[in-house]
Formats: sequence, C-alpha cells, structure tokens
Amino acid sequence: MGALQGELTAWLRAGAPIMGGASGMDANRVTDFLGVVTGYSAPGAGTAVLASGFNSGASSLGHIRLMTTNGSSTVNGTQLSGGSYISNTGITYATGTSGAFSAPAYSSGSGTVQTNTSLSQAGMPAATTAGIEIWDSAGTPLRWLWGALASSITTNNGDTLSFGSGAVLATLVA
Repeated sequence: MGALQGELTAWLRAGAPIMGGASGMDANRVTDFLGVVTGYSAPGAGTAVLASGFNSGASSLGHIRLMTTNGSSTVNGTQLSGGSYISNTGITYATGTSGAFSAPAYSSGSGTVQTNTSLSQAGMPAATTAGIEIWDSAGTPLRWLWGALASSITTNNGDTLSFGSGAVLATLVA
C-alpha cells in the first residue's frame, strides 16, 4: 500500500489530472443553445456565450441554405445556385416562439428542436440537394448548424422543394 501511495503522490505532483475534461453539457444549456441557434429564442442570461446569436423577433429571419455538397464542422458546404433559389438567402423562415421551429426539448441525454411548419423553395433548378445549413440573418451571417439529408433530393427545373413540418430536426447530444 505504501508503494502505491507513493506512486500516486508522485503522479499527482507531476501534474496528472484528477478528473478528465468536460464530458457533457448541462441539459438546460442544451435547450438554450438549440433555441438560440434556430431563432426560437433570443440569447438570454443563460446563453451569454451566444450573445451574437439570432435576435429573435417578428422581423428576424433564419435561413436554410441548400447544399449540393455537404461541408463539415470547419468548412461550409457547396451551396445550390440557379432557378429562383437565392444564394446566401436560401429558404427563409420566421424566428421567435411562433416561428418555424418548435420549443427545444431535452430527453435521454440529448436536446432536439424541429420545424413546426412546412418550408419550401419554388422554382428549383435541376439539381441534387445533399444537405442543409442553418444560418442567422446577422450583417455578417453565421452558420450555426449543418447536416446531410437522410437521402439526397433530385429536382427538375421549376420544381418546388418542400420540407414538411418536423422534417428538419436538430439534435445536440449532452
């Protein structure tokens, strides 16, 4: 026992961590974060780190950009162009508590938020859409969320692309 205690003391003196790094996010912060990044709610005291997030209100819009090639956590995807689709605007949606996203919920270790209305883009070009990105409407817009579609969607020139209520779902694991 004495030898083990001596090794443990030497290990701690050498600067070994007593506890590993952060392993999760508080459930309340998960739902705060999802609410702010989809525009459901404005940054508040609990989300001060997101002070430059959506300014949730009647005149604020979120943007779902359609991607022909998906990006990553560090690189934007390749945005669709052509037809009536307006690059960097994409599909706009209303923000706020009566906007296009439901209130975030937390259950079983993750938070989720989803669309509660249909979102669509008329006049699509002939293209294959592989994913979406959610951007805010700041003067210098920020990309908050990105992801691949469950299946790519191919449209013909002039088609309308629609995402039904609940079809756009964001999940954050705590």
